[in-house]
Amino acid sequence: MNPTLSALVPSRERADSLKFSLDSLGLGTNNIEVLIWVDDDDPKLQKYITFFDKKDRIKLFIKPRVGYLQFHVMMNFLTTQATGEWLMLWNDDAYFETVDWYKTFSRWASLSNPLDEPVAYNIWGQGKAQHFFPIISKKYLEIVGHFSQNCICDSWVKHVAYYSHIQRHIFGIKPHHRKFGNDNHALGDLIDATHKTVEHLAVETGDRFLGQRKRHTIRGMNQDASKIDDWIRSSTNRGIRVGFVGLGKLGLPVALAIELRGKNVIGYDSNPNVYSYIKNKQIPFKEDGVERLLRDTKIELASSINEVVAKSNMVFCAVQTPHDPRFEGNTLLQDAPVDFDYSYLKQAIKDIVKAADQLDKNTTLVVISTCLPGTFETEIKPLLSTKINYLYNPLFIAMGTVIFDFLNPEFALIGTRSASDSAPLTDFYKMILG
Repeated sequence: MNPTLSALVPSRERADSLKFSLDSLGLGTNNIEVLIWVDDDDPKLQKYITFFDKKDRIKLFIKPRVGYLQFHVMMNFLTTQATGEWLMLWNDDAYFETVDWYKTFSRWASLSNPLDEPVAYNIWGQGKAQHFFPIISKKYLEIVGHFSQNCICDSWVKHVAYYSHIQRHIFGIKPHHRKFGNDNHALGDLIDATHKTVEHLAVETGDRFLGQRKRHTIRGMNQDASKIDDWIRSSTNRGIRVGFVGLGKLGLPVALAIELRGKNVIGYDSNPNVYSYIKNKQIPFKEDGVERLLRDTKIELASSINEVVAKSNMVFCAVQTPHDPRFEGNTLLQDAPVDFDYSYLKQAIKDIVKAADQLDKNTTLVVISTCLPGTFETEIKPLLSTKINYLYNPLFIAMGTVIFDFLNPEFALIGTRSASDSAPLTDFYKMILG
């Protein structure tokens, strides 16, 4: 069954444009319902009724006018009438190139459970921060209690989703937005009365951001982000966060990169100094792009490996596997090279296995520490139990550019005993990398 989507569309004086916009959604072939707010004094009201009233998959609400500065009032009302698992802010001046966009959305949305997990999808930014037309999960709405409390609803969701680390990107289905006049469509660029009214508001109020940057608005957005943070930290759902054992030069940047792409992280490291790095937002090694991610991180620091396994069904292991000291540097030695020191890795795996067995929790263990071929059979396989789905996932990245390299890989290599075992990790990479 495809995920159900509710498109929420406050509209004024644009019945023709809205009809064209909704046709591009593919209501007849896609699993979409549309909810429209139109003002009872709209000059085009009769046309709205002709086009949209009592139509399949469309709910038309004729309401007293509240004005654009109360756009969020319209959106919040429409959320109370929506039945979809996902809720999308849609505009009467936007359209998709083809109705097949929904197939792409469905593939991505199927990787998350909208009834159990707060998620905000970004279809506009294509990996960047811009966030028109956000799509939120039903659980997001349930936790926060509204779509927005400011008229610039997309910016509100963007802020909340970024700071609670639930923003994910859907690539390849960026819609067209005629507001900016960038699309040479036959209907024009919609510099109409509605457009001009919104533009004039910025002048009339003396605030081109329409209250978005006022202190009380930012406080409200932060409160929503805190609601989501608190819910995630108290949730017993092991699927809503990813675990990390080892938060050093490899593990911490990878964890921050995963957090950036919309997945919360809980981590543990045996080195107590790592906790001060995260608390103080400063690390003693160089890593490009880490400063802002450290500043905004909400990584939950566990007191034990047992706590990591209890709260996450996928655990990345990034503990050290150092060289023999004789083979560090660039000195050519006559002695035959020796394998890496796997003692730290083996101890971490033992602890993870023990925790999974004691908790009786099936756990996918993803080792990203460096291992040579054959290591699994000789060193690791004897340590595992039936509760562990072991995957080897070497990362072809360079120290100092871990974040960039992780988010922009040429490929992802997964070592596994059978193809079906890799499904949790392949789905995870689809979700955060595209």
